[in-house]
Amino acid sequence: DANGRLVYGSPNLFSYTGYQPRELLHRTYLKLVAPEDRRWLVALYLAKTAEGASEVACEFQALRKDGSRVWVDQRTTIVRDRQGRVVEYRNVVRDISERKAMEEALKEGEERYRSLYENVAIGLYRTTPDGRILMANPALVHMLGFETFEELAQRNLEEEGFEPGYPRALFRQRLESEGQIVGLESAWKRRDGSVIYVRESARAVKDESGRVLYYEGTAEDITERVTAEKALTESEERYRLISEMISDYAYAFRVEADGTMRGDWLTESFTKVFGWTIEELDRRGGWVGAVYPPDLPLWVEHAGKVLHGQPDVTEGRFVTRDGEVRWLRDYAVPIFDPAAGRVTRIVGASQDITEKRKLEEALEASNELFRALADAAPAAVLVLQGDRLLYANKFAKNLVGFSDVERRNEENFDVLKLVDPAFREQVRSWGYARERGEPAPNRYELPIRTRDGKRRWLDFSVVTFPYRGQPARMAVAVDITDKKATEEALLHAQKMEAIGRLAGSVAHDFNNMLLVIMAHAELLKLKAGQDPRFLAAVDGILGASTRAAELTRKLLAFARKQQVHPERLDLNHEVGGTLKVLMRLLGEDVELIWRPAEDLWPVV
Repeated sequence: DANGRLVYGSPNLFSYTGYQPRELLHRTYLKLVAPEDRRWLVALYLAKTAEGASEVACEFQALRKDGSRVWVDQRTTIVRDRQGRVVEYRNVVRDISERKAMEEALKEGEERYRSLYENVAIGLYRTTPDGRILMANPALVHMLGFETFEELAQRNLEEEGFEPGYPRALFRQRLESEGQIVGLESAWKRRDGSVIYVRESARAVKDESGRVLYYEGTAEDITERVTAEKALTESEERYRLISEMISDYAYAFRVEADGTMRGDWLTESFTKVFGWTIEELDRRGGWVGAVYPPDLPLWVEHAGKVLHGQPDVTEGRFVTRDGEVRWLRDYAVPIFDPAAGRVTRIVGASQDITEKRKLEEALEASNELFRALADAAPAAVLVLQGDRLLYANKFAKNLVGFSDVERRNEENFDVLKLVDPAFREQVRSWGYARERGEPAPNRYELPIRTRDGKRRWLDFSVVTFPYRGQPARMAVAVDITDKKATEEALLHAQKMEAIGRLAGSVAHDFNNMLLVIMAHAELLKLKAGQDPRFLAAVDGILGASTRAAELTRKLLAFARKQQVHPERLDLNHEVGGTLKVLMRLLGEDVELIWRPAEDLWPVV
């Protein structure tokens, strides 16, 4: 309606938004609009209404009941009465989420292309058959020694090309006949006359009639690689001579067109250790004849990478003529021949790492033994460095209740979180002090909180040792919770025994005083005659003394200085015996009503 309340909605509206009709009807339509779009949407409709417009079109984000958002296109017809007042807004809403997603993807794609074009390290260009430069990215402009594209574009490639040894006419003829050129390597001359080496790929873009519109391509500066290859070729002989004097091994292979690798040369040090000459290896089928059979797939993969132009490093085993298995770390580098369009040579060096591997295997065996012993120990074993937990045995994990995730990611677990907060900073400071070589206790007891909230007491023994060049700590913690509970029970018993002794001593002295009081009370009773008031007072003294004597007897029984004799008591009689005393204590303004229970069972 004119106030923006929803008075009608099609079934599709409610199914699409997830609302029930009663949740939307006669409520503001803005409930379906994303909060950030409401203000401008209201302003748009107010402006269009004030202008007298009959239709409004807009796009905004709609809000579903589940909180999800969708882009919609809304077409509104403004219905007015004869006086021109707005009666209602009739809206047709269409989901345009797919279109918006496509627009966003297109925008991102254009941005990626622009970013790639401007920032890619290789040169990109577009030229016409008559030699005009239509486009060149910043990398190509810089590669050719120009400051701006405008300066480069003033040059006509038909009149003044960049490849002195390769006329543009031949380039154009090959490109138009073959349709593309891939991996052409040549020397280009820069603006200042210096020479760079470039690997170029290009294609001819034609119209429907087959007429060439332009050429587009890439140019990669390979000057460093070409220079390095020349230097490598020049130094190869020097490299071979030096390799002969080292204890490890160096080699070179020729690569045939079918991918077969033939030995070119091999350092004498390899022959001395493995017993194979390069001729003997060739007769055995090449280098694979000396490979330890289980490692053959690994070495084949290594060779495949290098044959495809990728330098690679791997570790594996070879077998000597005498049958000894030795470990090698091999560094292999391919040499690419641009004319042949493939790798034609492989040079490399191998480092004998047999002793290193034996040490690693011994270390792993030692670690396995440590883990086995630690997991069998009836105590928690922890290895820490700083606040990081490096290792925890099974007992420790089960004690504190590690989750499965923490069992797999121990280094992400802060073990100090388990320490009782009252002790946490003290333990942390001890750990740091110990790693700095400062004095710190190596034995202490402290409580922790397990994952289920239980409090456990542990007896820690801590030692410091180097780990990966930094100090680390190993803590062995014995669960002494039961021992602590026994100590507390013993302490409580000792306290109770002390209290009992005190109570017995007091009761014994008090009992002696009561005997005197009761004796004098009996004498008073004998001399009181028949005076009822006097007799009542004396009886009160005797009754209170008797009850005090009973209390004394109980204290002596508690102190175990008098044997306990259980007696049957009538509660009505016992309570009734205190009434006279209570009446005098309460005073005349208080009425005490005593109703003894009938058929009350006696107690012991």
